[in-house]
Amino acid sequence: MVTVKWACNVLLEDIRANNDIPGKALNEILWSRYGVEMAQPGLYRVRNMALSIINDGNDTSYSALPSYCDVIKSINNDRPLVFMSIFVSFKAFLDSLFSGCRSLIGVDGAHLKSNYGGVLLSAIALDGNNEMFPVARGIVSCKDEESWKLKGIDKALNDLWPKVQRRYCCKHLSANWKKPFPRPKLWQLFLLACGAFSTFTFAKAMNEIVKNNPEARKWLANMGPQERWTKHKFDPELKCDINKKNFVKSFNGTLGTDRCKPVLTMLEGIRRVTMVRLAARRQKCEDWERLCPNVVKRVQVLCNVSRSYRAFMSSLGEHAMRAILHEGLDPQSFVHELYSLEKYKLAYGHNIKPIPDQDKWLAYIDRNDFYAYNLTLQWKEQTTVSRTLQQIS
Repeated sequence: MVTVKWACNVLLEDIRANNDIPGKALNEILWSRYGVEMAQPGLYRVRNMALSIINDGNDTSYSALPSYCDVIKSINNDRPLVFMSIFVSFKAFLDSLFSGCRSLIGVDGAHLKSNYGGVLLSAIALDGNNEMFPVARGIVSCKDEESWKLKGIDKALNDLWPKVQRRYCCKHLSANWKKPFPRPKLWQLFLLACGAFSTFTFAKAMNEIVKNNPEARKWLANMGPQERWTKHKFDPELKCDINKKNFVKSFNGTLGTDRCKPVLTMLEGIRRVTMVRLAARRQKCEDWERLCPNVVKRVQVLCNVSRSYRAFMSSLGEHAMRAILHEGLDPQSFVHELYSLEKYKLAYGHNIKPIPDQDKWLAYIDRNDFYAYNLTLQWKEQTTVSRTLQQIS
């Protein structure tokens, strides 16, 4: 009849008073009070069960560490806490990114227009229909190397993700190019080299650049590997030939007046926009056929352009649009699956749950976080009272 659970209940307050009480002392208490004894292993299980009840267990204790740190910073900090940065990404974005979007993420910043300023960073990908897909966003104090490494982004990637491929925005590169080489012809040749899809076109543009100014070769060599800035060297597995981050700027432009609002209101506004965007695109694709509409239009344009060409015999596997039409094949059957309706549905198959009103947030905080939140509020009230008393005295 003497079980571990029964002994834990009757010895709970004794173990609470002395967490390190030995098993021999627990047996003496049981004998003096109830005239029973337990084996030594059973007594250790009794003490462990009681300590779990008293301390809420290891899992709960570790989960309360973030709140514990916040309380320590609040109570032991002589200066008020200063906002440094915040980064937000929902699981729906990350799941969709790896299942239905193209593997290219553009990053750009937009200045906030509230009283405190700051910069809103946006990380945007592209789906199979060539539409903007938000991945993450962040708010930092300014565009500097310490906060988000705008100029030192290569250094940041080398430190944190050295094997990841990267591309440079040719619009920004051309602005830097104009400083040492202001001639309009060199600028046009530089853009031609950046947008070259073939080795022949790239080599022709480079020869003209060197012929006009031999120093340009050194500038281009210092810019890094060619696969970061010219299209003919881009990895075809990414299925994306974009070398400008205009699509990220376009997303920041859609925020409109949200950039003028307080930070919490702005973040909620962005979340609602993206939440509705995911749901709306998930619904509109129900009427599509096998491919995304923008891809179908692109294939039609290529078909119309190639009708004035002639097809000649070449080696196997080197099909172009005119060769496909010459053979009487369907051009859409040669489009990669990443541009298909199936992949598009995977990209928008996840959703973002709505956030309740702020007065209901405490219901979503567990007991330990709620306790920490109350301690923080009490500390703030005491600090306000003490400052008032100091002013009066």
